[in-house]
Amino acid sequence: MKQLSLWFALFSCAVLAVLLPESCTKENGVSDQKGLSKTSALANGKPSVTPTANPAIAYLFGKSNSIMVMNADGSNQTAIISGGVGPAVWSPDGKSLLFERTVNSLTTLWLEDVSVVNGKPTGSNLRQIPINLPTSRLNGERWSPLGDSIVFVTEETKIYTVSSAGGTPRLAYAPTTGFEDFDPDWSPDGTRIVFDEWNDAWTQTSLKILTIATGNITIVVPPSPPLIYYPTWSHQGDRIVYSAGGIYTVTPTTNGARVLVTAGDFPTWSPNGSQLALVSGKSSGIYTYTFSGGTTQALSGTGTFLDWKR
Repeated sequence: MKQLSLWFALFSCAVLAVLLPESCTKENGVSDQKGLSKTSALANGKPSVTPTANPAIAYLFGKSNSIMVMNADGSNQTAIISGGVGPAVWSPDGKSLLFERTVNSLTTLWLEDVSVVNGKPTGSNLRQIPINLPTSRLNGERWSPLGDSIVFVTEETKIYTVSSAGGTPRLAYAPTTGFEDFDPDWSPDGTRIVFDEWNDAWTQTSLKILTIATGNITIVVPPSPPLIYYPTWSHQGDRIVYSAGGIYTVTPTTNGARVLVTAGDFPTWSPNGSQLALVSGKSSGIYTYTFSGGTTQALSGTGTFLDWKR
């Protein structure tokens, strides 16, 4: 079994995706972000006005893997943690970021509070979540809807849950021989977990849902190429979005109805479910996609592993 961290595996997929021909992304209404101006730049000859800092989208930036935040319109891009960390996700109350960090060859889970100080997003109170588990790599972390639990994956690709305060984790699901599990995310009611399951050859994946109380598994997307990753449950619970050579939504049912939305990777839902933020283009530009009109809007950032505050 391959001993790779989840975010490294996903990053490899992202590199393949963003190297697709530019014409492919333009066919889906998304053009390369290079050369586009900020959403807060001059419009109709009027001077730009910098919006009040309201950090809404967190993302991973640069080769050094810094955690950045920005407003939902792409303004006020600010580094919260500079380098050496993994992808970050917002706590349900929007006050903290949860991420993975490697110290002394151990990759564990950490928290950083985020607030606006003197008009600028600012990180503070960096701390580790104490987790009693003999493993060197934890990744794929996501908060439960109430913020009382965290789901994550170990280097053996087993899925665990643990109190958000730390402690001894509970094994939620382990893959059978020949398969590896990644990317767990909670349903809005906290009763189910969606995840993708890859075969050891990394040639096909399925999308599955675990019912926590019973251990029952629902196969939403049967095993097939292309590779599925980064599934995220909508806040309304009616759809799951994921990457698989493009961005798809699917209903959380057996053999769910799939819809190709647009080109891109690392989709994340807006709070009301009317939009997605996503990554697309050769420059890994960050965009929003609006379902009602099928339109995309370039934001003022580049990055991967997006998470939109609830």
